[in-house]
Amino acid sequence: MSQNQNAGSPFGGSNDGNIWPWKFSIFGLVLILVLLGAIAYRHYTLKAPLGFEDPLEQLEQKDTTTTDSLSR
Repeated sequence: MSQNQNAGSPFGGSNDGNIWPWKFSIFGLVLILVLLGAIAYRHYTLKAPLGFEDPLEQLEQKDTTTTDSLSR
């Protein structure tokens, strides 16, 4: 049993139990970076807020007590 645990991989390299080689990890990193780039580009072009603003903060209301032009 201990002989099988120390045996190398039949395909070369070490048998450390990782079924996903490093190229899949790098591919995942590239995919995440591309998606973050697309999100940043859309945020920049659409000028959309990120959502970190306080939703309970009251917006400054306009003064609606202006003089009516018809009642002069």
